Amino acid sequence: MKFCKKVYRLFGYALSQPTILGMIIMRKFLFWLPDKLYLKIYFRLKMGYPLNLDNPQTISEKLQWLKLYDKKPVHTCMADKYEVKKIIEKRVGNEYNIPLLGVWSNVDEIDFDHLPDKFVLKTTHDSGGVRICYDKQSFIRSDYKQFFKSHLSHNYYRDKREWPYKNIKPRIIAEPLIESETGDLKDYKFFCFNGEPKYCLVVSERSVGYKISFYDLNWNRTNLTVTDLQESENVFERPVNYDKMLDLASVLSSGEKFLRVDMYNEGGRIYCGELTFFPCSGFLQFQPSYYNDLLGEWIDVKNN
Repeated sequence: MKFCKKVYRLFGYALSQPTILGMIIMRKFLFWLPDKLYLKIYFRLKMGYPLNLDNPQTISEKLQWLKLYDKKPVHTCMADKYEVKKIIEKRVGNEYNIPLLGVWSNVDEIDFDHLPDKFVLKTTHDSGGVRICYDKQSFIRSDYKQFFKSHLSHNYYRDKREWPYKNIKPRIIAEPLIESETGDLKDYKFFCFNGEPKYCLVVSERSVGYKISFYDLNWNRTNLTVTDLQESENVFERPVNYDKMLDLASVLSSGEKFLRVDMYNEGGRIYCGELTFFPCSGFLQFQPSYYNDLLGEWIDVKNN
């Protein structure tokens, strides 16, 4: 009875949100469509306007163009959360990597007894496959295993056609938990165009929700924001070693039309985390709206 009520509520919600229903149908039943046609339909549903691949203008249009036409073998390694550590080590040095505690192809291979009291588990081939352990004595291993078995069987590329994820080997890595003395670990995400950082997105206040704020290169708070994401009311100080962070972002994004370089900066030490080609899978709605065209101008799709 409870299951039937749950299904009924979900069905009712889907019918009341036809756009969401359309995207669900795309992912579940129309995944076999060619990439170009799939993206055109999905983009129209998600963004509310047609995808122009012949003359893309907005950043979202150009990110979809990059999915289809900017395919380099190295992108697979850069998107792989395990392999990217090798790239970071080669380009800027291993001291900027988050240490690796282990890597496994199967969740049953994980030896939890040899992990520290606090750690992070991540899948290497998708987005959202993350679990944080704050106290090893209190977490339920069976729940972790079920979660990661589900993620390991999922091909993230299929949902929104992010090509770099298509051929990543599904694995799980463990890293130490990075914590802030203030209790608010900030994630610095640099939006880079042709190797040049333009804006820094700060993700903060995770304990009360995912809040964001954008800063320019001189560390001035901007009015740039993203639709459906909550802005932070706080104004943060310029990070220690900020100029070094800019240098690292520039080196790591060199040669890429667009790349978001994610970092932590705690205790004066910088950690390079993920390299992201398509934030929000490229389906971004910036406010004020002129930013959609401004950021789009910085992605050159003519010279490929």
